[in-house]
Amino acid sequence: MESCPLSPTMDVVFQYIFSSEGSEKGLLSFLNAVMSSSGKPKLREVTILNPFNVRRFREDKELILDIRAVDVDGRIFDVEMQSANQVGFANRILYYWSRLYCTQIQKGEDYAELYPVVSVILMHFELFDQLPDLHNEFYIAAKANPNMALTEDLQIHTFELAGEKLKQLPKMEEPLQIWLDFFCHAVEKTEDEMEVLLKKDDGLKLAYRKYREFTQDDELREIAEARERNERDRRGQIEYARISGLKEGMEQGIEKGLEKGLEKGLEKGLEKGLDEGWREGVTRNVVRFLKKRFPLEFTAEMEAYILGIKNRELLNDLFVLAYESPTLDAFMEKI
Repeated sequence: MESCPLSPTMDVVFQYIFSSEGSEKGLLSFLNAVMSSSGKPKLREVTILNPFNVRRFREDKELILDIRAVDVDGRIFDVEMQSANQVGFANRILYYWSRLYCTQIQKGEDYAELYPVVSVILMHFELFDQLPDLHNEFYIAAKANPNMALTEDLQIHTFELAGEKLKQLPKMEEPLQIWLDFFCHAVEKTEDEMEVLLKKDDGLKLAYRKYREFTQDDELREIAEARERNERDRRGQIEYARISGLKEGMEQGIEKGLEKGLEKGLEKGLEKGLDEGWREGVTRNVVRFLKKRFPLEFTAEMEAYILGIKNRELLNDLFVLAYESPTLDAFMEKI
């Protein structure tokens, strides 16, 4: 059976393209396309800080991937490809930026030794509904004058390669348009169409060669497909838990609503009972899952705290938080 084509936007494929041996020229070209689109100084040379390591992928199917690099002027670059939205994703972007920024110096060292950190986040979902552009740049600026930046050290570029925003792609300026076209459409392009695209950028030509190397390597394909299966399973588990919790919450809500309806008037009692029952169903399902996942760490105090949560927005996110938090402490910090 013929294998399905692998997109260059799959996380492990993306990392191979930009961080395997000899990929520096491609990464340099892509980052310069991003910088030039915002009128920022171009990179002269780039060094990859976390080279591609196939053994890491074999050992950890949930490995979080990014590409970290530094240029000859000391600027640090973090490049990520994200396939699915997550709870608090905007906060996550800032958190990873801050880690790279603050770990540059040790206690007692001069703050003047800090170099800019540039985050480049490509995503297959729309994150900012209120922003019309596919490419957005974020920095710290004065409220009274957005042109006045507090510092040039924080730069975050987001690319929302999804929905209506993707229609902007043909109208974007080269060379950034060429790169995004490659990411989004390499799988469906003919060899002739791809050849036309590659003639426009030598760095892209190298990236495409890396892409072909990956797709023609049986071991690498197996790793990519295993990661994709693992991600599908993870999402399925979250959805199953969410649906189970809602179902249990509705059942308990109906029961409580009827009880309270007899006591306080059927209409208002049902409304309050449904809400309380739904909340109880959600929180008890989350508690059961956390007890199984962290049997030695989960305490009675934690259980009581979770069962007491009433914020509906937080309740909607509890299942995803419970599955995605790497540790119990990380989960409790988020709630």
